Amino acid sequence: MGDRKPYPSDVTDTALTAELARVDTELADLATTRTTLRTLAAAKFTADDPTIASAPYQQILEALATTPTGMRAKAICLALGVEPSPKHVESTRAKLKRMVNRRILTEDEPGIFTLAQKRN
Repeated sequence: MGDRKPYPSDVTDTALTAELARVDTELADLATTRTTLRTLAAAKFTADDPTIASAPYQQILEALATTPTGMRAKAICLALGVEPSPKHVESTRAKLKRMVNRRILTEDEPGIFTLAQKRN
């Protein structure tokens, strides 16, 4: 009884299990990388202001990182999946202005916010 040959489904199950284990390991590595990058970004951008380390500010920074030409507050709301109602847009604009004051962002044109260039 113990000498049966593996059925094709046994081989497929083994291959799928191995692939699932590989993908799980890769996902865990990606989660570790994301945590590390967030920690480094928080330390870089928020050394003198822990408020900027909060999730809403980090989400804004992530959205701006995708657009080197800059974004308006309403576009950032849309990118973050936030309803672009006046109160949300104004709240986002206030956060953006706060980051401009801390030299994390620039506002070279009125209402267009971009990540500040790194200084060497």
